[in-house]
Amino acid sequence: TYHPTHYGEAEEVLQISEHILTECEALKTACPQEDLSAFISLIYFPACGTANLMKMWILTGRNHLYAKQNRVAANRLADEVQACIEADEALVNEYHTVDGGKYYGFGLSEHIGFVYWNDEDNKLPIRMYITPANRPRMIVSRVEDTKYATGFWWNGRKPQVWQDFLRPDVSQVAFDVACGSKCPISWHIETDCPWMQFSCTGGTVAENQRVTLTIDRSQITGKAAGQFAVVNEHIQEGWKPTVALPWKHSTTLPSGMFPAAALRCSSRMAAWAPR
Repeated sequence: TYHPTHYGEAEEVLQISEHILTECEALKTACPQEDLSAFISLIYFPACGTANLMKMWILTGRNHLYAKQNRVAANRLADEVQACIEADEALVNEYHTVDGGKYYGFGLSEHIGFVYWNDEDNKLPIRMYITPANRPRMIVSRVEDTKYATGFWWNGRKPQVWQDFLRPDVSQVAFDVACGSKCPISWHIETDCPWMQFSCTGGTVAENQRVTLTIDRSQITGKAAGQFAVVNEHIQEGWKPTVALPWKHSTTLPSGMFPAAALRCSSRMAAWAPR
């Protein structure tokens, strides 16, 4: 339904779905008994049923992405998808008991994973499980990108270039330090750039650690570039993405110019705009 990384849309919709589920449960508890039938049939079942399915598909997409990267977290997500499938069955069963079975049968039709306009060949989500690696494996990946690195020595020879900060309206980038092995991973960040600030600079991760990189533009004059390394302490060398910084941005533009940096698009597309 939503790509697991692009623009954070999946995470935003997931949070909304979780909020709907929590609110509806609280309202059902507070609802007077004489109004419960109407509440469940008109509000609770449609809202929770939809939110639960949205949650299920978003978690499925994230499960597939993490499984392809061999993250340990993929297995937990697979279990959460199964929990959503069971929650859907529970919602239908509850709906069928309202008013002594007044609405029985409304939820018996297939309503998940349609391939065609009807329920022919409809499919429930495929859940992916991984077998963690025996050797200590660190996986580093941008939150809004499917690319990843495992942190072994050859990654340092081909550093990644993150061009997000070429946009003057971007000052933060989030990335994950994840575990892909049976044992937890000890890691730390190394950099000699004072204008790079990290929400976390090291630790031990058994599943996933979200890190936010923030740049301080007040310490940058002219064009700048820098590097940082996410070091797997179980091997000799770390993974070294290169972070590119722009020329100091001017807030004034000539008449008729459109600020390409304001576009929410790839840097390749932004390069087409007038300079």
